[in-house]
Amino acid sequence: MVDNFWVTLWYFDRMGAIVTQPFDFAEEPWKLALVTLALGRCTPAQAGFEPLILQPSGDTTTDLLSFDRPISTVVRAEIVLPRDLTKPSKEDPPFVITAPPLYVYRGVVGRGSIVYPVTALTGPFQNHESVAKWSWPLAAVRMREHELISRLRKLVPSMQQHLPEVIEHREYSVEELGLPRCKIGSGEEISRYEARQLTIIILPRYKHLW
Repeated sequence: MVDNFWVTLWYFDRMGAIVTQPFDFAEEPWKLALVTLALGRCTPAQAGFEPLILQPSGDTTTDLLSFDRPISTVVRAEIVLPRDLTKPSKEDPPFVITAPPLYVYRGVVGRGSIVYPVTALTGPFQNHESVAKWSWPLAAVRMREHELISRLRKLVPSMQQHLPEVIEHREYSVEELGLPRCKIGSGEEISRYEARQLTIIILPRYKHLW
C-alpha cells in the first residue's frame, strides 16, 4: 500500500495477514528497490499462483510438468498431486479441470474451499466425471473429511451407497508448500495465527437429487 511517500507491505495467506512497518521511500529508496526486485524475481508460486495447477502439458508420459508457470485459465489446466513435493514423480496421479469451478470461497483468509470439475488422465477413473475439493482446514482438527468418509464407509457398510467414495487425497503443510509465512517474522508473530494445511480430495461427481 502506498500513501504519498510511505509504503506498507501486506502479505496474505489462508491463515491471515502479515503487515510490515511503513517506510518512506524518499528517505530509504533502497527498500523500495528491494521490494521491486523481489516482485520481479519471485516465482509464480511465491506470487500467489497455485503451484499444483499447471498449464496443459500435452503428453504427460514424457517429461514432468513444470511447477514454475502461472496459468491463464483453470479450464483444461492440469492438477498433479505429488506424494512428496520435493520429489515429483510420473507416478503422481494427474487430473484435468474440465470446466470453471463449481464452488469458490470468496474470502481472502479462512478455509478457502474451492471445487473443480475434473477427470483423471490415467488409472481406473480415467474419463470419469469427478471433482477436486481444495480447502485449508485448521491443522489441529482431529479428523479430516476424507478420514471421516473412509471410516464411515468401513464401519457402516450398509451406508456406502449413500456416502461419497474418496479417489485420492493429499495433505500439505505450510512448510512443505514453502509459503512465505515460514520466512517472515519471528516464531512468536507466526504463532498468533492458527495453523492450517492444504487438503485436496478427489471424489466422483454426483448429480443433484432435485
